[in-house]
Amino acid sequence: MNTWTLSCNILVFNVDSSPNEAGQISEVVDVVLCYKTYSKRMLLAVSKLGKQSLILGYDWFKDHNPKID
Repeated sequence: MNTWTLSCNILVFNVDSSPNEAGQISEVVDVVLCYKTYSKRMLLAVSKLGKQSLILGYDWFKDHNPKID
């Protein structure tokens, strides 16, 4: 996937307000996310997430999996 560089970096903070050790977000990627019969084109921030490949936000789950099973 091709990434694009942001004109201004995005600061990333942990829950305790400390700066995240992975640093700032400086790139985004344009993807199509598919879930069951739904698909949506989205611009996602690129960051080092450790073991995770993708972190979906509360709004995604509220719209597509409200029971969050």
